[in-house]
Amino acid sequence: MNLSQPQSKYCQFKDLNNGIWKFFFVEASNRAVDEWYEWQSYLKAASPAAADERVRMLLDMRKSGTLPLLYTLQQGRDWRKQYDDINKYQVYIALLLKPFPNYQQPYIRLIKDGVNVFTLEQVKVELFFDAEQKAIDWLLKK
Repeated sequence: MNLSQPQSKYCQFKDLNNGIWKFFFVEASNRAVDEWYEWQSYLKAASPAAADERVRMLLDMRKSGTLPLLYTLQQGRDWRKQYDDINKYQVYIALLLKPFPNYQQPYIRLIKDGVNVFTLEQVKVELFFDAEQKAIDWLLKK
């Protein structure tokens, strides 16, 4: 496996050094999603496995807006098929978004529900609106 770091043009990575991986998206595009999965492959290969078999991610989409939902879910399904041991990990994802008008709230909730349904409880997602510290606190409790 190639262990060179992904480009970080559309999805930037920062290890918060508290068990949380932060991803900052520059744009809401298929390219950003692809880069995010490249980062996950890189981190899976380069990072020691967590002793508690938990992965905690903060996805900051305040600048980019929400990622393309269907593409993200399809790529996630394909990515997970590449790794035999992936089912042993519990993944917690905090989505950090700009506040949305009330009429857009159902779409945002659909993202959360869609991920939870597609991943059969292996991935837990929670939404946070412009509240990075609350998102971090939630992840640290998991």
